[in-house]
Amino acid sequence: MTKKDYIKFAGMLKTEREMAKAAACCNAVFVTLSGVEDALVSIFYEDNPRFDEARFRLAADVPGTHM
Repeated sequence: MTKKDYIKFAGMLKTEREMAKAAACCNAVFVTLSGVEDALVSIFYEDNPRFDEARFRLAADVPGTHM
């Protein structure tokens, strides 16, 4: 995968999180998204040992990663 692929995944996760917030969904959506994010991070590390998890999570707007 390339950097562009990682950016697309992060953007997709951010969009899904924003849609869930707008729909005032329950916390189950966020728990599910967190599991998906963790799985993607594992896959990305396997693909690229230099993968920057913190940068990805920030781009995906994962709660607790804002600076």
